Amino acid sequence: MKHVINEARPEHAQKRDPGMPSSHANSLNFLSVYAAMSLKHHTSSQAWAVVLAAFTVAMGAFLTWLRVHLGFHTGPQVLVGAGLGAATAATWFQIGMQWAMPDIQRSAVSMRVLYATTLLAIAAFGSNNIQSWTDERIHRQHLKQQQRLQAQQLVAVEHQAEVEMQSQDPAQHEQQAPLVASVAVR
Repeated sequence: MKHVINEARPEHAQKRDPGMPSSHANSLNFLSVYAAMSLKHHTSSQAWAVVLAAFTVAMGAFLTWLRVHLGFHTGPQVLVGAGLGAATAATWFQIGMQWAMPDIQRSAVSMRVLYATTLLAIAAFGSNNIQSWTDERIHRQHLKQQQRLQAQQLVAVEHQAEVEMQSQDPAQHEQQAPLVASVAVR
């Protein structure tokens, strides 16, 4: 969906891929809303469960806001991602509770398949995120290394120009000063 909408992230964001909708906001709100609905459903809305469910949704909202605060996304990007995540969670929860779970719960094999599939999905999601984080970190390290190299090259050029100016007589030195300044600016 991001590549179809193709809306840029904020100008100073570290990532350059499209930002609408925020995948983090989508995931965070899917998980927090689904967990809250599940808590409410499976605990008969006991007071402690309602408080925990509210806290879970509040944490999802806080972490979503953090994406804007840290400059990774704009407000609309996280609002759309959060809305999609919450709506998908509510829909999936209702479908699961009304149609899928009654049939799955009748069979021990079906429950094992459900748990195994869930664990595989979590492992795949985690592995994909770890790989993405690793790739981003390597890319940032490469960029920092290039910046350090460019800074060292600039220092070397400035030093070389200074050495050349010191080896010239004073009259030539005054003529070359503007030229050295323009080289240093580049």
